[in-house]
Amino acid sequence: VKNIYIDGETRYALCQNIRSFLQAEDYLPVYMDETEKKSYSLPQIQQWEEKNLGRVDYSRQIPLYWGEALDLTGCFMVPLLHRRGENIMSVGGTEEEQMQLLMSQVYSMQRIPGHRIIVLADSYSRLFDLCEEKLLDLQEEDSGVEVYSSLEDICRIVNELTESLRDRRRENRTLVIWIGLEDLYDEFRNAPDTKPRAFKNSHREKKKDVNDLLDEKWNQLFGEDFLSETDSDLEEEPEDEEELIYNALEDISSLLHTGPRSGIFHSIIYDTVYPVKHNREISMENFRHKFAFALGRDDCLEFLGRSNLLEGMEQQKGVAAYYDGKIVRKFIPYEA
Repeated sequence: VKNIYIDGETRYALCQNIRSFLQAEDYLPVYMDETEKKSYSLPQIQQWEEKNLGRVDYSRQIPLYWGEALDLTGCFMVPLLHRRGENIMSVGGTEEEQMQLLMSQVYSMQRIPGHRIIVLADSYSRLFDLCEEKLLDLQEEDSGVEVYSSLEDICRIVNELTESLRDRRRENRTLVIWIGLEDLYDEFRNAPDTKPRAFKNSHREKKKDVNDLLDEKWNQLFGEDFLSETDSDLEEEPEDEEELIYNALEDISSLLHTGPRSGIFHSIIYDTVYPVKHNREISMENFRHKFAFALGRDDCLEFLGRSNLLEGMEQQKGVAAYYDGKIVRKFIPYEA
């Protein structure tokens, strides 16, 4: 056997010739070279996007680039649309392979003007250990990247995002990436069901400006000392500092269901299919975009709905599959 290496343009021309020879325009010859794994290249992606998508309206779709398609069509891209179900879930693979998918999402979102990338992680996750330093470096460089791994911070962000859904005029371009959510389930279940008072009153802070104007009117009518005397009479004893955690599973479920309509998308990374089987708080109906590495038939049935969709992938080292409920597409992820 002799290996012959050809460049990208030659491969594309070869693919076109095969289609013409077989008189099948929809024929997709599979190319795979495990020795060739490309890095996320912004110039290459911009060139591909201009050629294939033209000018992108980011208020209507957010293109995420994951790697090189095995069907020789170039960049493998999945658009997120502003409609229900436009969330992402990936299952399986090594921590290194999971990190490749994670960083591709981050880099793709960084291209979007007005982006907000929120990484919510279980601090004990092996994947988070692997990518924490890189994510924190990005957080230092880009104000649109936020990384949280304490339960209080995660609860605060979930509450903030839930409250933001009240503002229908706000245009969000937000991607929330969950690392180790299956291990955070128990933390949430053991937390109080009632939200902390600080969270309950957070949405009322927007009314302060109006109250200030009313205060000015009262001062004009009755003098500046009137309100201060009244306020002093109503002062309450200081309350003990409360723990800012709560069972956020209901809010997370609501965000997964309604968030994409408001431009708040979620991506969950699971090591195995186990959480899909046993944690029913997270409905699979909210995830149109599913990514997987090689899975057994039973796991494939549980995650993708059919047992034979990923047959043969155990022989395709380093290859990931994407399924949107219609067709399986395979690609080689970008290097992290």
